Amino acid sequence: VLLPLLPEASERPKKLTERDKRHLKAIVTKNWRKPVEKIRENFNESTGNNACRCTMQQKLYEMGYNSCTALRNPSISENNRKIRIRLNWARGRRLSTIDDCKKIIMHPFIQAREQEIF
Repeated sequence: VLLPLLPEASERPKKLTERDKRHLKAIVTKNWRKPVEKIRENFNESTGNNACRCTMQQKLYEMGYNSCTALRNPSISENNRKIRIRLNWARGRRLSTIDDCKKIIMHPFIQAREQEIF
């Protein structure tokens, strides 16, 4: 038994039209670092629509825009900072020759200790 096809159910009209979605995309690409609330305010002012924050988030998600938080760079501990300073010092003198080392002026206290040791 074949049932007759029913006409499409009358749906509530969509809050955002295709043109509104294109306009929203233009706003997001211009202000991509702004929070959704600021984007919503800008969109509502420019189009005259009164779309809520949830509608904006849903449409942005459908358009492929997802929220993400940048990773925070960890602080360098005091011990790691000292190691990095020493490593940079050693890298700077990596290609030094014996002649370069002889040109270094030593503090008299260090010279006296070297004479005691040798």
